[in-house]
Amino acid sequence: MKNPSPHYGRLQARPTRDAPSGLGLRALNQRKVAVHLVINGCERLVRGFGTFKRDRKLGGMLRIDCADPSGNFEILIRESVWMGEVKQGGAFECDYVIHLSVPG
Repeated sequence: MKNPSPHYGRLQARPTRDAPSGLGLRALNQRKVAVHLVINGCERLVRGFGTFKRDRKLGGMLRIDCADPSGNFEILIRESVWMGEVKQGGAFECDYVIHLSVPG
């Protein structure tokens, strides 16, 4: 699959304060997920379906399959390097929302 962004693989979570306590990436398995992306100050909201699996080499991984008018893509988040928090996503018509941004 073609790389949808020149920042692919460099997106990192910014911690938030109002997440439900103890809720991690595993909770997003088989759930509707909104992802709030901030790249170079530009914001974008994408929605997808989360699947959590374990990889022998990479550990726990959350895959979010996103549908987009310009083409479908996926976002992968490694549990071992995930530093953000998961929030309730009702405001985004999803089960959960996570925020990802390119550090500046």
